[in-house]
Amino acid sequence: MKKVFTTLGALAALVMAQQAFAADGTVNFTGSIVNAPCNVIIGDLNQTVQLGQVRTAKFTAVGSKSDPQPFSIKLENCDISGTDPLTKVTIQFDGDPVPGPGTGNSTLFGVGLATSAAKNVGVEIADYRTNTRINNGVPSAVFDLAPGQTTLRFISSYVSTAAAVIPGTGNATAQFSLVYQ
Repeated sequence: MKKVFTTLGALAALVMAQQAFAADGTVNFTGSIVNAPCNVIIGDLNQTVQLGQVRTAKFTAVGSKSDPQPFSIKLENCDISGTDPLTKVTIQFDGDPVPGPGTGNSTLFGVGLATSAAKNVGVEIADYRTNTRINNGVPSAVFDLAPGQTTLRFISSYVSTAAAVIPGTGNATAQFSLVYQ
C-alpha cells in the first residue's frame, strides 16, 4: 500500500512540474469601426503585390515600365439605399515619393533609401479601367458603388525616372484611404 501512495505521489509531482513550465502569450485584436456605406474585405486591408524580378534592360528610357501586375480592393456589405445614399467612392494612395531629381518622382512610390534599394525607379499605381496613373497623395477618379459588393481594380508596375536604372530591391509601401460621396 505504501508503494502505491509513493508511486501516486511521484506521478502527481511530475504532472504539477509540467504545468509549471507552461508559457504565457499574447493575443492582439485589431480592426476599426467605420461609419461608411461599405467595409473593406479583411484580406484586402493589408496585401502584397508581387512585381517580380525585372531586368534593368527593360527600362530603355525615362518612363519605361515593367509589365503591369493587377491587384484589387474589395468592398463588401455596401448599402447604397436610403434617403441620402453614398453611391460613389474615390481612393487615395499615400507613400514615400521617389527620392532625388527625376521625372515623375512625386507621383510615384519610392522603393526606399537603403543602399540595397534600386535607384531611378518607382512604383506606379494605375486605374485598371483606364490605365491612368493614380498619383501619390491624390484621389483617384470616381468609382461607382454597387449594392452588396464592389471591386476596385488597379494595376501596378515599376517606372523609370531616369535614363539609367540601378539594380536593387524594389519594395514600396502605399497606405490607402477611401472617401465616399
